[in-house]
Amino acid sequence: MNKITSRIQIAAIFIVLAIISSSRLQAEDQEHWQDVGDMTSQSNYIGKYAGLQYGYLQGHTKYHIDFSGGASELEFPLNGNVWGAKAGFTFKNSPNEIKEAARLEFNWLTTAGGAGGKLKDSDWIDDDIGFFRDILHISLPQDHPGVDVYSESDAALQAVMMDVNYYYNLYPEEIYSFGPRIGYRVDKFSYEVRNVNQVGYGPYGPYDTASISGKALDYKVHYEIIYLGVGVDLGSSADWQFTGSFNYSPWTRADDEDNHNLRQKLSTGTATGSSYLTDAQFQWRLAPNWSIGLSGEYETIHATGSQHQSFYGSSDLGVTFDVDDTISATWWQGALALKYIF
Repeated sequence: MNKITSRIQIAAIFIVLAIISSSRLQAEDQEHWQDVGDMTSQSNYIGKYAGLQYGYLQGHTKYHIDFSGGASELEFPLNGNVWGAKAGFTFKNSPNEIKEAARLEFNWLTTAGGAGGKLKDSDWIDDDIGFFRDILHISLPQDHPGVDVYSESDAALQAVMMDVNYYYNLYPEEIYSFGPRIGYRVDKFSYEVRNVNQVGYGPYGPYDTASISGKALDYKVHYEIIYLGVGVDLGSSADWQFTGSFNYSPWTRADDEDNHNLRQKLSTGTATGSSYLTDAQFQWRLAPNWSIGLSGEYETIHATGSQHQSFYGSSDLGVTFDVDDTISATWWQGALALKYIF
């Protein structure tokens, strides 16, 4: 889908949902309080909150390409501390209800510094006999099984994760309730990769075992997700509250770019697919205007498409080709949040 068009549509959906909730819930409030002769302001039933959060991210994002003669896979780490902010609006039918009838929330997280780990790069060559015969003019007795060349490199990570979601509570007057959820999420990960330590296995050992210091590549990947789900809500927003959700997205897009400085090659990929997201949060009301919460989230993404490779230097200058590409990611994160309720 066109990125600008999709974002406009998503923004319009959330604005409409907020307006509908506000209008419907305020209308119900007005009718209720007119019946009992209470002239309390309707603003009492539209709440606002904002807060800070700090936590930890762990997992990986990777791409796997298949081409004539073999395959290659690069797995980038998603490890490190994250911090950010959250804010939202809550809507109630009346001030005496146990919990919110609807909730619109915004989340933003970024890495806190020192995030990253080891990039793992694996290569497979299908026809080892043919490769050694045609390239190195060496006769092999048989093909080499498994990974042929493997390397690890230092990868520094910068991440930005943004999410906006809307939850509609079907039974706000009950201790336990549930309802539908819709959300839009963007995850951006950028890497600077340095100091390659590579090893060749079997017959590749004498030719592909090496260590190279300095910058090796820059990589960035951008995930864009529209998801639907079901949320559950237990407890009271005035005391303690447990919320959780399970969400699925058939509208997941991934765009990445690998600038391989050592080989002077630029690879760009575009893929579409699906993703699953699940989260849970426990919140405790410390004071009338303050709450503290502990949250956890798990996400997995799988998208397929193509990658375009082009050489901008070396003896392969001007060479371009396309390969099959799979872009995927799996990670979890936990965070502690302090919120102020207006």
